[in-house]
Amino acid sequence: MERGVLVVVAAGNQGVDAAERSPAGAESAFAVGAIGFADNGCGWSNHGDAVNVYAPGTGITSCGLKPDHYAYMDGTSQATPHVAGRYFAVLQPSNVIYIFCPFYRHFCDCDECET
Repeated sequence: MERGVLVVVAAGNQGVDAAERSPAGAESAFAVGAIGFADNGCGWSNHGDAVNVYAPGTGITSCGLKPDHYAYMDGTSQATPHVAGRYFAVLQPSNVIYIFCPFYRHFCDCDECET
């Protein structure tokens, strides 16, 4: 987490050691593997010491290709937003408010948005 920036990446879906793949193998990456229902492993999720955490990655409701449609998706790319979102929801880095406030004033109730 160099300079206070957490880079959350998908571990990959080849079922191999994530350290051998990019971007999960990068030293500064926070790699997310996928688990299935009832916390069981997914054979297709990359694994190993380079994976920092596992998150739900099967049957995730996602956007479909047509407006107002959705699809159920599998993959570490479906698991990764769970972790990135949790990081921001729980840790609430103070600089996030300064990044988003100028662009999304109607979502913010902080003093910085009043100007």
